Amino acid sequence: ITPIKTDDPFVILKHKNALFDYPLHFHNEYELNLITNFTGKRTVGDSVEEINGIDLVLLGPDLKHFWKSCKPISGASVITIQFQEHFLHSKIMSYSVSKDIKKLLELSKLGLSFSNPTKNIISNLLDSLDDNNTFKSLLIFLEILHTLSISKDFKVLSSPPSANYNQKRESRRISLVLKFIKDNYQKDIKLAQIAEIVS
Repeated sequence: ITPIKTDDPFVILKHKNALFDYPLHFHNEYELNLITNFTGKRTVGDSVEEINGIDLVLLGPDLKHFWKSCKPISGASVITIQFQEHFLHSKIMSYSVSKDIKKLLELSKLGLSFSNPTKNIISNLLDSLDDNNTFKSLLIFLEILHTLSISKDFKVLSSPPSANYNQKRESRRISLVLKFIKDNYQKDIKLAQIAEIVS
């Protein structure tokens, strides 16, 4: 559950001395994280990498992720921007000037990490962003997305099967299997039958 409201274009969260106590998780929102003074591991989908220093990552909806610090007391700072999944399908994304941002958001479903000079540019833009309720803040937010979209120094993190994993879809399939077993537990159940039920 993220703190963004339905009428917010985005939400910005700033944490000093972050504890990194979130488990592996996912949510429906896009998320941009700038983490500084960090030593530890970052997990995005099926990607696990050692991080030392500054980490800038854009995550698409429903992509599993977490950071694990090597230090019991972390001196790391985290700036997070979250924005809603339907932003990709908003009217502004249908304009030709937004085509690069649209591609960025599509690709972010696999997770993207950025290096310099993009990290430095985004860090400065995030420092100038204090809230989400002014028109100026919306312009800075769009500038951040545009800067990321034209960056050449990014890396795709996760493989497609891992990134496209959908907890709700899997839960529905498991429910069908459990119902079949419950209804047929006195019979000889074949794996082929189960496979056919869940396609």
